[in-house]
Amino acid sequence: MTELIRLLRLLARPHKGLRFTFTTKGFPNVSTGKPFVRQTRFSPARAFYLQFSGRFCILLVRVFNALIQESHHMSTSFPSGTGLAEKRRWFVVDAAGQPVGRLATEIARVLSGKNNPQYTPFMDTGDHVIVINARHTHFKGSKATQKVYRRHTLYPGGLREVSVQDQYAKHPERVIEFAVRGMLPKSKLGRAMGKKLKVYADAEHPHSAQQPQPLEIKTRATAKS
Repeated sequence: MTELIRLLRLLARPHKGLRFTFTTKGFPNVSTGKPFVRQTRFSPARAFYLQFSGRFCILLVRVFNALIQESHHMSTSFPSGTGLAEKRRWFVVDAAGQPVGRLATEIARVLSGKNNPQYTPFMDTGDHVIVINARHTHFKGSKATQKVYRRHTLYPGGLREVSVQDQYAKHPERVIEFAVRGMLPKSKLGRAMGKKLKVYADAEHPHSAQQPQPLEIKTRATAKS
C-alpha cells in the first residue's frame, strides 16, 4: 500500500498539459456582498490522487470499525418463551406478623420474575406464590385505621367504600391481592402475573401437590441483623 501511494505521488507531479479546475465558494464579502470564489487547477493525475486518497481513507475507517465491532461483538440472549410454564417454581409465604407493604413488594418481585437471571420485561418469567395467614398481616402508621378501599359500579352514585378493618374481617386475602396487583404492570402481562398469586386467610392451602418451597421475606429487622 505504501508503494502504491508513492507511485500516485510521482504521477501527481505538475506537468504541462490538461488541467482540472476546482471552484470553491466561501462567505460573501462584506463590502461587495459577492461570495468569495477560489479556483484551483490540478493535473489529471493529481485530481485522481486526491479523490482516491479521500475515498481510500473512508474505506480504511469503515474496515477498521467493522473489525472492532466483530472483535467486540456481544450477543444478548433472550428466552424463547417456550416451556416457561413448565419451569415455574412454587413458593409459599407465611404472612403472619408481616407488614403488608414489605410483603407485597417481595411477592411482586417473584411474580414478575425480577429475581430470575433470565428476567425479560416483555415476558412472564415469574414463579407461583402461595400466601398463607393473610389475616395476621398488618399496616404501619395511620394506614392501619384510616386506609379505605374504593370501587365504583359504573352506575350513578355507585361509589363503594370499605375500610381496612372491614376488609380484614370479611375478605382478608383481598388486602394482599390489592397490594400486590398495584405493584404489577397494568397490562395483559401484569394480569397474567397476578393469576399466579394464591392468597389464603389461614394456614391451610390446597397446593401441597406442587411441593412449594418456603420463601423468606426480608424485612428491615432481618436486613440489619
